[in-house]
Amino acid sequence: MERMLKRSRGKNFSEAEVRILFQLVDNHKDVLLNKKSYTATWKLKSETWVKIAEEYCTQSGVARTWVALRDKYTNANRKERRCHADLSLSSGSHNQAPSQHQYEANYSESTQEGRNNLWKEKFSLIKLQRDYIRDENTRLAETHRIEMEKQQLELQHLRLKNQLLELEIEELKKRG
Repeated sequence: MERMLKRSRGKNFSEAEVRILFQLVDNHKDVLLNKKSYTATWKLKSETWVKIAEEYCTQSGVARTWVALRDKYTNANRKERRCHADLSLSSGSHNQAPSQHQYEANYSESTQEGRNNLWKEKFSLIKLQRDYIRDENTRLAETHRIEMEKQQLELQHLRLKNQLLELEIEELKKRG
């Protein structure tokens, strides 16, 4: 009997990565939330998840398979529904689910916050890169200055040796 190998556990999703995932799914929701179950529909959904995985990798910088992204999305939706159901049961009242308008308002606020955080992270990354390059240029300039001093000292040493040899030649000519 074949032994099934467990797949290795992936790195946890950060909040920013989850926001990116939900934003990408929202961009493709017309395909992904289609209730039809035809072969062509499933193929289109799979292709869409592959596109989402590529876009996710470029936006977040983290390579994840489309299966991992799909699983994360479905699990997050299940968890949200479960929490919402628990809250409505524990409150004892039969409140209706939030309206589409409330959901869109919350989602747009969170996506705007996510964009702001992403922009801040990119800005701080650019600052760090600028500082690193500035420090690297300073180190290279110092290395160049030291190398030039070394070359000048070597040249001066060779000139002094040359003068010494010329003096020895003159002395030998006078003797001989």
